[in-house]
Amino acid sequence: MPAPRRSARFSAASAGGPTSDSLSEALLGEIDALLDRCRDPALPAAFHDTLRDHLSTTGKLLRPRLFLAAWQTFGGRTPPARGALRAAGALELLHAFFLIHDDLIDQADTRRGRPTLHRRFEATCGVPPESGRSLALVAGDLLHTAAIELFLAARFPAPAGPEALGYLLEIIRSTGLAEVAELLSAAQPVSGVTENQILWICHGKTTRYTFEAPLMLAAILRQAPAAERTFIRRLATPLGLAFQLENDLHELRGLADPGGPPGDDWTTGIKTLWLRHLHERLPAREQARLQKLLGSTPGPRDRAWLAEALGRSETLQAIENRALELFLQARALLDEAPLRPRLREGFTVILDTIFRLRHHSEASAPRHGRD
Repeated sequence: MPAPRRSARFSAASAGGPTSDSLSEALLGEIDALLDRCRDPALPAAFHDTLRDHLSTTGKLLRPRLFLAAWQTFGGRTPPARGALRAAGALELLHAFFLIHDDLIDQADTRRGRPTLHRRFEATCGVPPESGRSLALVAGDLLHTAAIELFLAARFPAPAGPEALGYLLEIIRSTGLAEVAELLSAAQPVSGVTENQILWICHGKTTRYTFEAPLMLAAILRQAPAAERTFIRRLATPLGLAFQLENDLHELRGLADPGGPPGDDWTTGIKTLWLRHLHERLPAREQARLQKLLGSTPGPRDRAWLAEALGRSETLQAIENRALELFLQARALLDEAPLRPRLREGFTVILDTIFRLRHHSEASAPRHGRD
């Protein structure tokens, strides 16, 4: 099959949705320039073009947006200098790396309404499924390297630059360890995984990676004092769990509808807070039935029972209420924190951005908690 037509430069139009603005165009331009430098004439053009086109279908750009908002909050230039854009682009490349590997783990066929990278490689490179998966695995690794390269290209001076790079590597490691814990939990019965274990996984995969890291990187690079860095960690904790619960709700609503999609976490046996909530409120006989169904694609009769059990246990309402309480907790933390006026104003904008993207997320229903 012929290689896909080389996509145009990353632009606001290709980003789509709420990211269609000059900021996303500048940000994705840095990624595009790096991909040009990574192109190797010894490899088929189909590989490079497929990867490039795959990256052009950006999501909400949540992490780079949070980083740039925090960068400006801590006194960085507006509009941001090229170094800040490169650091933001590094966060997006890391996100792409994680999502490609997530899709391989989940054996997913689509991401954001389009074929996943390993499926696209099958078509554009003319390879069998196992080779498509292998190519995507290596492509993800290359993006991991590209992210570090792009961050180093920002040339942040010491001591901030080396400290920020060390922190970024720590976040990558903690995210990977949380992924390991989640995969191991999938092999355990629901009763064998505690709420604290699930919360630890959420902290590594969502709280630190999605919220703490973008904000803390900006704080480190702008050499913010220790008290302000502590505030970021405190703020990220309820935000991260709330964001994870919001994403879990997409899958939960699908299961509550007998005709809805079961979702990847269900079919792969991932243990979530809503699953724990449901399990604890079922009698022993139904707990056994739930455990037996987990990891499968339930038939109509089992789907009807599952929808009824979810309604009877009020699981959906409980998770919705907990997510809302956590968002309100984050707002209260900001209201009560003894921040400088500039920081209070900046973090108010950041929270408003998160709430706005939260509502967009509800409308677009991302497939995975790290979309």
